[in-house]
Order: sequence, then structure tokens, then C-alpha cells
Amino acid sequence: MGNLILKLFFHYGDFITKKVIRFDEMAGENVILSNRLMENSIDASEYILFTENVKEIFDLDYFGETESRTEDCTGLGKSHISVLCPDSNIIENKKIKKIGFIKKAILR
Repeated sequence: MGNLILKLFFHYGDFITKKVIRFDEMAGENVILSNRLMENSIDASEYILFTENVKEIFDLDYFGETESRTEDCTGLGKSHISVLCPDSNIIENKKIKKIGFIKKAILR
């Protein structure tokens, strides 16, 4: 648990739901775009990705400096995104860092 890595994706857009056997499944171009953006060229191990649609409804300046990028999404063309790589000092769990080696092994 102490080595948990997070990658967050924020996208806003229309979609449809369709019944597949007993389950409702989301479908549409925005769902495909979200999935394609998960296969991106971002080198960081932890980041928050925002699509251009999110920037239209939410002020990203709240988070501080974000990096503007363009990702090539197979079959959908280029997509403009913003990426925030949190400072490791902010997300580091200091309690986990202080415990001993054996206790860390048990927690995993």
C-alpha cells in the first residue's frame, strides 16, 4: 500500500449506454477517447490528465502549473490535454516512510 501509484484521467463528454447481456455498457467517441488517452506518451509514473473538454468547464489554474500536450489517439486524431505531475513531497505518505522494513513487507 505504501507504493501505490495513481494516474487520474478527467474527461467530460457525451456517451450512450447499451445493454450487453445483463450489464449496461458505456459507448461512444468520448469513451473511446478516454481509453486511448490511457495509452499515452507521458513519462511520469504519477500524474493527472485533463482533456480539453474539462478545461472548458473547470479552471485548471487552481492546481498550479500544468503542462499542455498533444496526444495522437489512434483513429481519432490528435487530442489536446493538460498534465499535472504532483510534487512527490505532497503525495508521499510520511507515516509509511517511517515504519520499519518488516512492517512495510507485512503491509504489502
